[in-house]
Amino acid sequence: MTESVKVMPALNSLKIKASLIVTMAIIATIRLTYEFNRLLWQTDENGAIDLKQRYEEVTAWFSSQLIYSEIFTAVYPPASYLMLRPFLDYKSFTYVRFFGQ
Repeated sequence: MTESVKVMPALNSLKIKASLIVTMAIIATIRLTYEFNRLLWQTDENGAIDLKQRYEEVTAWFSSQLIYSEIFTAVYPPASYLMLRPFLDYKSFTYVRFFGQ
């Protein structure tokens, strides 16, 4: 009798953990699907906004513009632009959006 009492909380705990993992996986899938669609297909001002800002900053930095006084979203240190250059240094933002990542 005492062994079955000890086993029951462990089984309940395992069921609770498994259901929480499944719930979090479902929520993550929904959120990632939304963000992936926003990154690739949404073309208004909310689509790929972070990528668009980094693209503008990197191209401005490497064209010798004063980005910290001209672009208000430029808050990254200069070394960041050097690291982002291989991913964002292309002629068009559309190419970066689909292939530069």
